[in-house]
Amino acid sequence: MSLRIIALFALTITCLLQSPPAFAIDKVYSPSVTKGELETEYGGSITHDNDPDKDNIQSHEIELEYGLTDHLQLELNGTFDKQPSDPIRSSGVGFGGRYQFFEQGEYWLDSGLLLTYNRAIQKYEPDTVEAKLLMEKQTGDFLHRANIGIEQEVGRYSQGGPDRVFLWNSRYRLDKHFEPGFEIQSDFGKGSDHLGFDQQEHYIGPAMFGQIIPNLKYEAAYYVGVSKAASQGAARLLLEYEMYF
Repeated sequence: MSLRIIALFALTITCLLQSPPAFAIDKVYSPSVTKGELETEYGGSITHDNDPDKDNIQSHEIELEYGLTDHLQLELNGTFDKQPSDPIRSSGVGFGGRYQFFEQGEYWLDSGLLLTYNRAIQKYEPDTVEAKLLMEKQTGDFLHRANIGIEQEVGRYSQGGPDRVFLWNSRYRLDKHFEPGFEIQSDFGKGSDHLGFDQQEHYIGPAMFGQIIPNLKYEAAYYVGVSKAASQGAARLLLEYEMYF
């Protein structure tokens, strides 16, 4: 093996070890569960940046949720992603559920738990287990939600962890068709990596929520990256259709 090949191999490994965590911008979940409610939703996000390595990173998810009881909602999802130089590909399927701890409004803070197992479709990629604590509080016409989560890689190709995320949004319930607000999305990376603020991915930006027609809801947000590892900008869109049985 020539010195040139050894040097190239060492440079490749170094770049992989120093690459920022892969963060899929996500919706901020409510802990609220409604028995008999069937939800079909699409959620997608895309980044833009002058750096081609952080530009046009896409994540798409199609999800089916059903309120089995007054406290338990089951979900099934399929995910697709795109890296800057690659086409969109199917990346995984997931199964999980959301559990609402108490009756809505029973305590000063509504809370619940989301658990999901995601099975990787592509070769040499790990499965993941995701857990999120879901919190919600309404004060007058303002609604606040926060999700604190971890995602652990499992299986043959896992590489330690867990990865830690924090998501927050607040909205003003101006009208059922238009509720303006803002969102924060942060990925702190794996604790064992001891990443500084600029090595983590942090986004903040305006958001809006509402109903397009009866039973069809939307969420839309645009973010500015406020750390060096984050892309300069990103956008998120969610469409959700509800039916009742």
